[in-house]
Formats: sequence, structure tokens, C-alpha cells
Amino acid sequence: MRLLKLLLFTGITLLLLPLLIAWGMKWEWTGFAPGTPDGWLGFWGGYIGAVIGALTAGAIAYFVATKQIELQTEKDDKREKNFLASQIRIQKLQEVNSDILQFNREHAIINAKIIELIKERITQNEFEQLNDAQQEKITQIIRNLKGNEVFNPFSKEIYELIEMASLCLDKAYEAYHNPLTKKKSYNPEDVSWRAIDAEFNKMFLFSINITEKINERLHNEIKNLTLD
Repeated sequence: MRLLKLLLFTGITLLLLPLLIAWGMKWEWTGFAPGTPDGWLGFWGGYIGAVIGALTAGAIAYFVATKQIELQTEKDDKREKNFLASQIRIQKLQEVNSDILQFNREHAIINAKIIELIKERITQNEFEQLNDAQQEKITQIIRNLKGNEVFNPFSKEIYELIEMASLCLDKAYEAYHNPLTKKKSYNPEDVSWRAIDAEFNKMFLFSINITEKINERLHNEIKNLTLD
């Protein structure tokens, strides 16, 4: 708006000044100034041309500066948005990493308690209570992992990990939580402690592979986290 007003003022000045000068050349009080009318017209033409040129250059400079500020503001906004997006990704990846580690700990506790049950260090009832409590914790962790799915580039691997864990827990439940059930889903050799322990170890190794990928992604995100 300011630029438009400036250009409008300049345009009106361009139209009025020649008329004012031509009129002024006929005034009696201008007779004291030496020189011919042609000379004075040349002087005023050069003078006014310089003024108009300066005004035009100023208007252009103002326009360019304004545009540069607008572009810089847009660029700063874009950088800030990218910076905030990177921060969110870093936070969510850290949460996923933490959840996976906790996920492993809860399963490791179940595996350890199976050994205690086999060695009769705890009763069947104690194991069942502990197993139920662990199952609730694991269910909550799974909810957390799924909740961060949109920020996690390794969601496919997370779902594979959940499936592997579900298989381990099903076998442990059938063999040790409810061993007297008549409805069997697995062969006896598939629910032996060695078989279940092997399933747990397979799951743990798979989860470690996921955390290594997440750590690598975190390293890259942190490395690129800048407003420059």
C-alpha cells in the first residue's frame, strides 16, 4: 500500500511539474535570474529528472527490500517448522526405543519366573498372578508402540516383534500358566522350556536389531537438527 501511494505521488508530480515550470517561466519575478528560457528548461529538466530518478530508485529499493523481508520470513517459518518436526520425530523415536527396552524387560521377567516355577522356587498360584500382572504391563507397552506408529519408520518391524512376543506368551501360558487345560494349541515339544526360551531369545535379538536401526535414525535426526 505504501509503495502504491509513493508511485501515485510520483506520477502526479511528473504530470504537474512541467506545467508549473512552464507557467513559472512567465512570472515577472523570474526575470532577475539570468539565462534563456531554453537554458532554464534544460536545468529544470535535468534537476527534476534527477529527483524523479532518485524517487524511482528509492521506490524500487523499498519494493525489493520488502520482498526480501517477506521471503526471509517465509524461509524462517519453513526452517522453524522443519526444526519442530525434527524435534517431534526425535522425541517419538526415543519413546519407541524406551518402550522396546521395557517390552524386553517384562518378557525377560516372565521367562525368569518360568525357571523359578520349574525349580519350584515359586508356587503355581504365584506364577499365575505374576504372569497376569506382566501381561497387563506388556499390553500397555503395545498400546504405546502402536500409538507412535505414525512417527515410527519401523512400524512393520514393530508389528513383527509384537507377533513374535504373542507367540512366546501363548506358549508360556499354555505350558505353565494353564498346564491342565485339555484344549492344546501346540505340540508338547513346542512348549517345552527350551523351545519357549529359544522363542524368547529370538524375539530379543529381533528387538535389538530394531533398536539399532532406531538409534541410527536418531543419530541422523540429531545431526541434522539445526535452524541454519
